Amino acid sequence: MADPTSGITCPDMRRIVREAIKGGWVFVRWTGTNHAEIQWPPTGQVLRFGATPSVASWKSLATEITKVSGVEVWRKGNRKRSRKGYTTVDPQVEAARVKHQSTYALRLARERQARALAAAERKRREIEQLMRP
Repeated sequence: MADPTSGITCPDMRRIVREAIKGGWVFVRWTGTNHAEIQWPPTGQVLRFGATPSVASWKSLATEITKVSGVEVWRKGNRKRSRKGYTTVDPQVEAARVKHQSTYALRLARERQARALAAAERKRREIEQLMRP
């Protein structure tokens, strides 16, 4: 028997319908060129969906499947920030951080000193040039 979901062009919709079929839904038929039906056998309820859905109608179908049957075919991700505590610090990471900070501070001090010396030299030359007759 051929895969009934092969005519669904949207990969998300195809995945949702396949998960529903695995969960106990029955693929009934293609109703037209771009629509199909699935049925929940215990209640006989039928859901229609498009094979070429607009934007995110696959999410609506997934929600309807879950409402009717309780079969979870799509789980929304948790977009909240993690509440994981970072109280313990790896000693190697801390040592690397300290080494980097000291190296960066030393390099920054050298660069400042070089700029200050260059500015002092420019100022000295300007003064010498102004003092020439």
